[in-house]
Amino acid sequence: MRIRALEVFMTAVLGFLFLGSGLLGGIPFAYATTTGLDQATCTGTSYPALGGSWDIPTSTCTLSAGTYTISSGDTLEIPSGATLSFSGSGRVTSPIGATLEVDSGGAITVEDPGAAPGLSVIDNEGSFTNSGTITIENSVMDSQGIANIGSFTNSGTITIENSGTDTEGITNVGSFTNSGTITIENSGSGSAGIVNFSAGIITNSGTITVDNSGTGSVGVANTGTITDLNCGVVVIIHTVSGGGGTYTGNPVEQSGSCNTTGVPEFPTVSALSPLLLVGLLLPALLIASRRFRRPLP
Repeated sequence: MRIRALEVFMTAVLGFLFLGSGLLGGIPFAYATTTGLDQATCTGTSYPALGGSWDIPTSTCTLSAGTYTISSGDTLEIPSGATLSFSGSGRVTSPIGATLEVDSGGAITVEDPGAAPGLSVIDNEGSFTNSGTITIENSVMDSQGIANIGSFTNSGTITIENSGTDTEGITNVGSFTNSGTITIENSGSGSAGIVNFSAGIITNSGTITVDNSGTGSVGVANTGTITDLNCGVVVIIHTVSGGGGTYTGNPVEQSGSCNTTGVPEFPTVSALSPLLLVGLLLPALLIASRRFRRPLP
């Protein structure tokens, strides 16, 4: 199975990266820089410029070819009002020690990636934080939006639309924490919104909505660990006739008053707080005491 083969490969890559970082003894960050996306950093030809094209009216930097690699210790920041867009074979990689940040009001868009099959448009081995908006539209066969081997934290909005065959929105072998909103729409055959491999850890306290209409499509495929905190919601809209449904693999570890679909359970009496119990019972006790009170002489 394609997902199993990819899992073996990504797990091996993860082990190599950790071994390499240990042997190198870490990389000094004395010359670390933060690059904010603007016209100059988009169109420049030398690092840390991206070498893309800049659209002035929309403040959008488009990478249509080549791979931009953030140096270890450096940060690429997408500020409010700016958009980093990928099309064609354009890609960005964030190695160990590097950081990719999308600020609130900033955006990343991935549309019809043309990278080699199995390659992701955004490859994160360092730290990736999204407080803005990420939109991934995969219509090319065997395309991937984001591959996370490092740390990925989302408090913003992620929309994944997979219409191509065997497309994947997010693959995770690292740590993925979601407190925002993720919407997955799978219309392509054999597509998957999120693939969490055996070494992957997903912690969710936000909302993940899955809508499958493609044959054999899967919203979340999990062989790792997914923990649902504080009744984070995983919404099942519908499954596919003859398809894989919306969720496969290891069960979600629930924490809080939730069931497996993420819908809050109706509280039982034993779960009610003492103050709430007093508030519910006190009127009845007062009525009963008045009914049975002896009249004064």
